[in-house]
Amino acid sequence: MSQHQSEATSQTPEAPSQRSDVTDQSAAASLPAGFVDRYEAARMCGIGSKTWYQWELAGRVPPATWIPWPGGGRAKVYPADQVERLRQTIGADAFPPVGFVERQEAARLCGVDLEAFRYLEKQGRFAGARLVKKPGDRARVNVY
Repeated sequence: MSQHQSEATSQTPEAPSQRSDVTDQSAAASLPAGFVDRYEAARMCGIGSKTWYQWELAGRVPPATWIPWPGGGRAKVYPADQVERLRQTIGADAFPPVGFVERQEAARLCGVDLEAFRYLEKQGRFAGARLVKKPGDRARVNVY
């Protein structure tokens, strides 16, 4: 194989799914300043990407802008300031909900350490716990 042929084959781009350097970080770095993709917008609001899509269909989210995507295709991006306004409107940062505390604060209020609180909780001594979704996280946690 000649040197010219080896250079030509080494410059052939790989398919995006085969490239190891294509990550969420590199995709996020290619977004225009002041914009977020739908996954980040959903995370900011404390909801899932499917819920974000449903809200988009219902007209509850700010209008999107289409941008060309690295490696081909295009993507929707949303103004970060408008997503932040939406987050404040829906109260996604209100955690724990008003009138409730997280496990660590409940243990402190009861005057026991966290391990003792968990032990008492397993025994059923704290029946007022409520399982709620934590904004920006997939997990659901008990609040008291």
